[in-house]
Amino acid sequence: MAKKTILYVDHTARWSGGEISLGRLLSALNPELFRPVVALAEEGPLADRLREMTIAVHIVPMDDTVRNTRKDSLDFGGITRKLFVAGPQIMQYAAKIAALARQENADLLHCNSLKSDIYGAIAGKMCKKPVIWHVRDFIDPTYLPQTTVVAFRSAAKVLPTHILTNSQATLECLFPTESGREKATVAHNGLAERDLLFDEPAERTTWAGQDAVRIGLVGRLAHWKGQHVLVEAVKLLKADRRAGRLPDDLPPVRFLIAGGALFGEEDYEAQVKAQGEPVAHCIEWLGAVKDIPALLAKLDIMVHTSVTPEPFGQVVIEGMAAGLPVIATRGGGVPEIITEGKTGMLTPMGDAAALAVAVRSLLCDPAKAAQIGRAGYHEARARFTSHKTAAVVENVYSRLLSGSEKKQGVMEMLAGGRGVF
Repeated sequence: MAKKTILYVDHTARWSGGEISLGRLLSALNPELFRPVVALAEEGPLADRLREMTIAVHIVPMDDTVRNTRKDSLDFGGITRKLFVAGPQIMQYAAKIAALARQENADLLHCNSLKSDIYGAIAGKMCKKPVIWHVRDFIDPTYLPQTTVVAFRSAAKVLPTHILTNSQATLECLFPTESGREKATVAHNGLAERDLLFDEPAERTTWAGQDAVRIGLVGRLAHWKGQHVLVEAVKLLKADRRAGRLPDDLPPVRFLIAGGALFGEEDYEAQVKAQGEPVAHCIEWLGAVKDIPALLAKLDIMVHTSVTPEPFGQVVIEGMAAGLPVIATRGGGVPEIITEGKTGMLTPMGDAAALAVAVRSLLCDPAKAAQIGRAGYHEARARFTSHKTAAVVENVYSRLLSGSEKKQGVMEMLAGGRGVF
């Protein structure tokens, strides 16, 4: 197969979430088979990093009315207003993306965000190229207005040629029944090589001798990320220390919370910091941290505290790859990553008491902490690398561009199946 050009489309250039995953995917894409070109609606850290990778980046400015629309504002009235006000702008923007696809001789469009899914699909129809939606969010009333959920699930069955999801949980959320799943593939997020530059953790029998045991939480400051759950767990652990339920030789325990408030979450930031005042002496609020691997290298334990199901759990595999014992919430895609008690620990979402018990178990048994850390270290390298993600994605590209997927869909329809479309 001759080298194919893939046009990646995203509405934002922030370096977070799905954009980090996109960067990691492109770092592992086979340059002998695929030429990546990226269309973004704004300048930003993602654009800068892609240029450092010598990937062609085109900035196609988008009207702020469309680009800054929050997904939680799209109830029935919100959708109606947006279609009336922004509908023509969306069509015009899609035409620009289609023109860019023609200019770059793109063979396929790969949409990386919910917003880009819509105008990217329209652009694909305009230039008659296959379109992939890479769905990294839960399409569920927990995250989106019900009207948007119904509309997106319906559109997912007819607009894209194929769908990639970051977990089986995300796939089942997008298509609650089997209908639609035949055109989708799960591609777990993977880590880039720089995320794997950690030595295998050594065996441990005691925490004594350290100046502190450092426990970290990484994620933007938002209620659904659950920083308030950790704060309550810290209070319970402080009570454990006073009651003698922690080892006498245990050094001071410090909790490092990394992440800034985005998307209007400043009120939550103020609230959770006020909630933490009684234990402020053992909590460090680090704000946004650029060098996550450097932070992970300072930690002894990582916690993940989301109070609603996480579509995947990027930070979970980052902690595992660093050799840290990870305590994460049981929901969404996280159980696809962690085997309970072996490669990590799972606690119920929103349960500060259960989180405190899990942390206490590791503080009381450093050998167990080291064993879990080593198991997670090897699991991350065996299952969650960007090269493994790229292999799955490249296979989908090859099927679509060879026409085998469309042929398979036709045969299914002739046989009475649902087919691809």
